[in-house]
Amino acid sequence: MSEATAKKTDEDLQSIVKFAVTEAIDFIESDIAEQRNKAQRYASGAVDLGHEEGRSKVVATKIRDTIRVIVPNLMRVFLAHENPVEFVPRKPADVEAAEQATKYISMEFERLDGFRQLNDAFIDAVTKKTGFIKAYWDEKEEVTHHQFTNLTDDQLTLLLDEQDIEITEQESEMTQVKDPTTGELVEGMLHTLHLTRTATTGCIVMQVIPPEDFFIDSGATCLDDAYIYGHQCEMRVTDLVAMGFPFEEVVEMGSIHADESDTSEKYEREDYTDDSDAMLADPAMKLVTVTEAYMKVDIEGNGEAVMHKFLLAGKEYKILEKEPWTGHCIAVFESDPEPHLFFGHSIPDILYDEQDAATSMLRGILDNIALTNEPRTEVNDDIINMDDMLNNEIGGIVRSKAIGQGINPLVVEFIAGSTLPAVMYFDQQIEAKTGINSVTSGLNGDELTNQTATAVNAQVRAGANQLEAVARHLGQGMKDLFKIMLDLLIENTDEPVLMRLSGQNFVEMDPRSWDTKMDMRVNVGLGNGRDGEKQVALGQALQLQIQMMQMQIPNLPEAMHNTVADMLAISGVRNADRYFPPAEPQQPGQEQQGGQQQQGGDPAQAIIQSEQIKAQASQQEKMMDLQFKMAEMMKKDDLERDKMAQGLMVDFAKILGQYGVQVDIAGIKGEQEKERAMMQPPQPGPGQAANGPM
Repeated sequence: MSEATAKKTDEDLQSIVKFAVTEAIDFIESDIAEQRNKAQRYASGAVDLGHEEGRSKVVATKIRDTIRVIVPNLMRVFLAHENPVEFVPRKPADVEAAEQATKYISMEFERLDGFRQLNDAFIDAVTKKTGFIKAYWDEKEEVTHHQFTNLTDDQLTLLLDEQDIEITEQESEMTQVKDPTTGELVEGMLHTLHLTRTATTGCIVMQVIPPEDFFIDSGATCLDDAYIYGHQCEMRVTDLVAMGFPFEEVVEMGSIHADESDTSEKYEREDYTDDSDAMLADPAMKLVTVTEAYMKVDIEGNGEAVMHKFLLAGKEYKILEKEPWTGHCIAVFESDPEPHLFFGHSIPDILYDEQDAATSMLRGILDNIALTNEPRTEVNDDIINMDDMLNNEIGGIVRSKAIGQGINPLVVEFIAGSTLPAVMYFDQQIEAKTGINSVTSGLNGDELTNQTATAVNAQVRAGANQLEAVARHLGQGMKDLFKIMLDLLIENTDEPVLMRLSGQNFVEMDPRSWDTKMDMRVNVGLGNGRDGEKQVALGQALQLQIQMMQMQIPNLPEAMHNTVADMLAISGVRNADRYFPPAEPQQPGQEQQGGQQQQGGDPAQAIIQSEQIKAQASQQEKMMDLQFKMAEMMKKDDLERDKMAQGLMVDFAKILGQYGVQVDIAGIKGEQEKERAMMQPPQPGPGQAANGPM
C-alpha cells in the first residue's frame, strides 16, 4: 500500500497535528503579535516616543479616546433592537419556527450576558484587528447526596425504580410495622439509605477568546479555508482529571506560557507577570496548557480529508482525544477587514502617527507654559546665596551682595497659542480617518446651533459612514454567532422546551423541528441617515393613496399595504402582516363600487365604470403634472426675483451714496409682489384633487 493511501497511525497523526499547530502559532507570534502589542500599548495610553529628563512626558490619548467613543456607539447600534439577529424562513411553513428561534436565541443571548461578551469582542476587534467569541454546548453532571430513614419495602422499591440513583450505604432491620390495608401491626423491614442522585443538564456556554490565545495558519483568509485554526487556554490538572483523563498522564504536562518573557501579548494586556503557579505545592492545581485545534486530516488514508477536533495538552501538544467535527464554534469579529487576508486593520493601525504628533505637540505646549511661568535664571554664584536660589517658594527672598547685578531672568516667549491650530489640524485628521467627531457622537451641541435640520443631518451622515462600515463588518460576526447557537440548540435539545413570552405567558416549542439553514438578518441601526425623510415621503404617499381610494382605483389596498410595510420596516418592524393583514387578491368578476365588492353585474356597465376610472385617473395625473410644473415655475420666478431684490439694494446704495436721492424701495417691492400673486397656480375645479403634488 502506498504512503499516500496508508491509514495514519497515532504517531503519524501526532506528528502532523503538532507540526501544523506549531507553524500556525509561530506565524501569529512572528507576524501578528508585535502589531497587537503596539496597538495595546497605544490604546492603554502610551507611546514609543522618548522624553527628556525633567520635561513633560504626558501622552495625548487619541487612540484610547477614539475607541471609547466607537465601542458604545457600536453597542447601541446592535443592542437597541429587541432581537439583535432575526431568522428569516425559507419556506412559508417555517414562519412560526423562525419567529420562535429568533425570540428564544435572543433570550439565550441575554441569559449568557451577551452585552458584556459583545462589548469585550468589539474592543478586541477595534483594538487588535479581530475579536473572537466561542459558543459550545456544555453538559454537566450534578451529584446530590440524600439520606432516607424508616423506609418500608414498598417505598424502597419505588425509590430504586428511579434512574440515576446509586446507593452508597444501606441498613435494614426487622421491626413491627403497620399494615396499610388492615391497620394491624405486623412483622416487616425498615430501611435506612444513603444515596447519590446524578442529574445531567446541558446548556449553551459563550466566552470571549483573548486574541493572543487564537491561532490560524498563514495562508487562511477565513475559517472555512483554513488548514488549521484553534485556541489555547490554561487549565488545572484537577479539571483535566474531572474530564476523565488519568492524573499520572496530565500531571507531567506543563504550561507553554510558564517560560514566556515580559514581552508576551498577555503581559502587554495585563501589565504584570503571573508567577503564582510557581508557588503551588499541590500538583493537582498545576497549570497545563490545553490546545483545541480544528483541521482536516485524511486519517483513513482514502484520499478524503475530514474535519476533526483535536484536544492537545502540554508543551508537546500531546493528543488527548479527537472526534469528527462539522461547522464552527468560533465567531470572528472584524472591524476593518483586508481583502484576501484573515487579519485586517485596527483603529490604532491608522492613528499611530496622529497620537505621536499630538503627544509631541502637547508636551511642547506644556513645557513652554512651564518655562514661561518659571523661566530659568542666570545667576552669579559669587554674589548670590545659592540656597535661596534653589528655594522655589513663591514670594521668597534671595540674598545678594550686589543688588540688580547678580540675577538675570531668562525670559521665555509664550508660543503655545500659535501651536493650537496644528493640534486642531491633527484632530481633524483623526475625524477624517475614523468618522468620529463631536457631532456624530452627540457630545457638543454648540456646533449645531443656528443650523438647519438638513445641514445637521448632512454632517451626521458624513461622519457616520465609516462607523456604519465598521458596524456592517462586525454584523457578520453577529450572524455567525447566532448561527452557531441555533445549530447547538437543534443538535443537543432532546425534548420540547418552554419559552417565556411577555409577562408570565409560556409557550412550548421544539427546537428539533427548526431548519438549520434559515437565513439571518442583523437588526442594526444602519442606513444612510435619511430614514426620517423616507418616513415623511411614505406618509405623503399614504395620504395620496387614501385620496385616490375614493376614486375606486384598482389594486390600491395592496399598494397601501406595501406603503405601510415599508414605513414599519424603516422603524425596525419587519413583520407588517402581523399588524396589517394583506389585501385579498381581487377575483375575476368582482368590481369595486362604493367601497364594497359586488359579484357579477352587467358587463357593459363594468366597461363603462372602468373607462370612467381611467378618465378620472388620467385627469388626476394631468392636474398633478400641471401643479408640479407651476410649482417649478414659481420656484424659478422666486429665484429670479431674489436676484433682482439683491441687485436693487446694491443700486440703491450706489444712488444714495452718489446723489443722496431716496428711492421708493417699498413701492418697487409692492409691484413685484403683485406680479408674483398673478403667478399662483389655478385652483382645482369640481372633481379635481384639492391637494397639490405630495
